[in-house]
Amino acid sequence: MPAADQPLDWDPADLEPFAIALVMAAMREGRDLLIDGAVSLRLLAGLEEWVGHWARLRPGRYHRIALRLSTPDCPPPRCPPASPQLAVVAFSGGIDARYSLWRHRHGVVQHRRRRLVAAVIVQGLDLPLNLPEAFATAQAEAQLSLDSLGLPLLPVRTNLRQLTGAGIDEAHGVVLVACLQLLKARAGTALIGSSEPYDDLVPGWGSSPLTDHLLSSDSLHIVHDGAEDDRCDKIRLLARWPDSTVNLRVCFHYELARGRNCLRCEKCLRTIAGFAVQGLPVPASLGGDAAVLSRRVPWFKLRTPAQVVEWRILQRHAARRRPGLRWARWLPCLFLHHALWLRWHRLRALWRSPV
Repeated sequence: MPAADQPLDWDPADLEPFAIALVMAAMREGRDLLIDGAVSLRLLAGLEEWVGHWARLRPGRYHRIALRLSTPDCPPPRCPPASPQLAVVAFSGGIDARYSLWRHRHGVVQHRRRRLVAAVIVQGLDLPLNLPEAFATAQAEAQLSLDSLGLPLLPVRTNLRQLTGAGIDEAHGVVLVACLQLLKARAGTALIGSSEPYDDLVPGWGSSPLTDHLLSSDSLHIVHDGAEDDRCDKIRLLARWPDSTVNLRVCFHYELARGRNCLRCEKCLRTIAGFAVQGLPVPASLGGDAAVLSRRVPWFKLRTPAQVVEWRILQRHAARRRPGLRWARWLPCLFLHHALWLRWHRLRALWRSPV
């Protein structure tokens, strides 16, 4: 159950955060979800479509379930909805969240612009609950990044990842939205920074322009923000904001990094490469030196479809903007190794499966 550090104007009879939070766990167990409380019909319709999406995409892992109501005429939540022009933004300290923050705060988007009232950082997602010191470091540095904009950072702690039983790649969307639901008395819109762009979407990714809007309710509109740009584009555009890279945090190796960047993992190297292909200086929070790419890129392995997509995007930008980058010559080898690794795992799964 998500629990915020600060008092919230939230009706305990409102079960929308919990319906979103538990639907993935119910699908994994193949059990219908009984809702005995207030929930909007818009959210129910969206969740029904969301269930169909995941059951179709991952039939061996997620089952098609029903969303059942304890009473036929389920009441909507009682809290008065906030203006949809007011927004909260999920903020982990990375590129995607900073891009959403910058373009709405500085009016880069026009008709889609929202007035930001708060940013939200979640413990229990990329930073686990058993590392409070790492989260405290990440929270303090994220707040420093927001001070120049005068935007408060609200911490939320949750154990939803353990409850859903899903990996972070698939579960992070519902975890974020369930936490952001607790703030809907303050803002009628929640912004979730995009991961991949529209032309390179990764099937089965937990946050996507295909599915995030399905988690909207009458009182909180979910916006998947920024998918018209890839991360290299975002880095280039963020250069217009002088404080955009202050305390940048992208690393998931929390045991090693303790709330900062380890400068060794795939995610850190990928972000450093994003600055390198744009000809921009590498931020101090990422080591300040792009030379690490030539030493480490030839040796690391790609393991997920999202990683392959991100490095192919980097390859395209490098060929177009910086064709002489030494580390970029190794990328075809990385893609070939990943393809062979993937084929081997599929053959092994077939060999182990019962006839």
